[in-house]
Amino acid sequence: MSERVNLDSMLPRHRLKSLVYSWLEEDLPSFDIASAVFDPDKISTFQLLCKQSCVLSGTPFVNAIFRELNCTVEWKFKDGEFIIADGLKLHVAMVTGLIGDILKGERIALNCLARCSGVATGVRRVTDLAKSKGWHGRVACSRKTTPGFRLCEKYSILVGGGDAHRYDLSSMVMLKDNHIDGSNGNISGIVNKVRDLIGFSGKIDVECRSLDDAVCAAQSGADIVMLDNINSETSREMACQLKSAYPSLTIEVSGGINIDNIDGYFSKDIDVISMGALTQGYSCIDFSLKFMLTNAK
Repeated sequence: MSERVNLDSMLPRHRLKSLVYSWLEEDLPSFDIASAVFDPDKISTFQLLCKQSCVLSGTPFVNAIFRELNCTVEWKFKDGEFIIADGLKLHVAMVTGLIGDILKGERIALNCLARCSGVATGVRRVTDLAKSKGWHGRVACSRKTTPGFRLCEKYSILVGGGDAHRYDLSSMVMLKDNHIDGSNGNISGIVNKVRDLIGFSGKIDVECRSLDDAVCAAQSGADIVMLDNINSETSREMACQLKSAYPSLTIEVSGGINIDNIDGYFSKDIDVISMGALTQGYSCIDFSLKFMLTNAK
């Protein structure tokens, strides 16, 4: 996906600025005394190194961080590219500016790259597995994201080839178990109630714990039914029955799905597999930023 679409252009610039300010305020609430040791006028260059093979992601956030610090970044790779490090320190970018300014952004930039690239790499593994099995559907994440880091993680899901699902509570109406139980189990009633509010452009996704729940949701006009925490064999059987009766219904499965068991959910009748594990429990990638000794000559 990242090779065909300029994902960077989708990012809201005001949100990037807001995020960068919040990160800088967290890491630099007052003086950066250590920066007093540097020549205040000397422009220097640092190498950004990657020590693990990964799908690169997060460059717009790193660019935004250093832009606020009057530094520039020159990348050797693009987001979405699989870079092969194999334990070596692979040179992925150059950062140029005043040493003190570069170091003010160093840790937050590395934090972003480590996490964004970790998400994208994990997603790519899953989507590659799905493609190898000939599955037609979408691998999606959820709202189980790191507080304050959702934009970065959802962006990286797209970079890795996954589906970002709904971004927030306002993006799509999802009626979950607590909505249903808190409304006396009246699936039909609550679907009809939100249908009047969501308008023609919105979709309704209903979390279902049984085939009866799913049939009721479909009959009530839900666009999507999510078979939640149901084992793979039963999910496939239920999806088959639902698709036979409601061919245009989108069927999503979720709950406890990871790369080790996802292949059990690959079915022509299942359209979406959503995984909280894509943004909860991903491995971070090891990056570092190093002063180039040629600066000292």
